[in-house]
Amino acid sequence: QEQPEPAGSVDKVVDKAIQETRKDARRTFRKAVAMNPVRMMEKDMQLVVDFLMPGKRPDLLNRKFELVFVIFALIWFTGYERRIFESDRDESLDRWKDVPRKPIQDDSPMQPDLVLVFHHPDFHYSDKD
Repeated sequence: QEQPEPAGSVDKVVDKAIQETRKDARRTFRKAVAMNPVRMMEKDMQLVVDFLMPGKRPDLLNRKFELVFVIFALIWFTGYERRIFESDRDESLDRWKDVPRKPIQDDSPMQPDLVLVFHHPDFHYSDKD
């Protein structure tokens, strides 16, 4: 049979648990006050870079020629996109108004043996079954 614990020992256990909880709360509060979200994000990003790019990383300041070349390429593509390029997927046909039209000459020597002609399924015609 279990013997009931004296009332004083339960109070000691509860007091000890309360003290530990307060101690943990103070420690957590001190850690939270010292935290800086920006610094935490920088550390996380550095951890990702270290994981994805192990070893020696390229130093862009020592690669001035490549950097200038990349900047020139970006400027060229931006200028080409804005000044030279014209989309042929435009809704209007205005870009073709100055191009002379020539009828297609169908001088093909090929003569088909069989021609299959089908009605459009949504077209209502008189002899439709």
